[in-house]
Amino acid sequence: MTITDPSADTAASTEQTFDVLVEFLGRLMTTAEVDALDSLFNTEISFSHFRTLMVLAGRGRALSVNELGEALHLSVAATGRNVDKLVGLGLVDRREDSHDRRIKRVSLTDEGHTVVNAHLDSKEEQFRHFVGRLPAELRTNLYDALHSIVSGDYLSESDPVFAHRHHQKVD
Repeated sequence: MTITDPSADTAASTEQTFDVLVEFLGRLMTTAEVDALDSLFNTEISFSHFRTLMVLAGRGRALSVNELGEALHLSVAATGRNVDKLVGLGLVDRREDSHDRRIKRVSLTDEGHTVVNAHLDSKEEQFRHFVGRLPAELRTNLYDALHSIVSGDYLSESDPVFAHRHHQKVD
């Protein structure tokens, strides 16, 4: 990908901004994800199981097996097998719905939250490391730009996993 640099006299086009944003996010996320996923290789958790944990964390509430399957784009049978494995590992809890005993609700256990938070903490540490390497003026410019975007009405909704962690830290 070739990233063009608009001159100081012209505003960056949507396409130029898109290109540099994709390049930036790709590099940042790849670095953070590689380190964060290293911890998964030493566990019995597959990527499918980990996706299940992340969906449950992101929703912040117990889901029925059907709801969970829809969110994961898996069949009810495949979702049930994922849940069985995660229950066996002590990472999720499966209970009857209080209003309809035919429905099973799945939620993270404390240990499940610990696994998800360890993964997110690893990513956040990589982000902190990146920000810490920036010169002060560039860091301030990045803060100003991102703060304006986050506090404005430019994003349709926040990432549910990070929103979950924010609420968790505040409580």
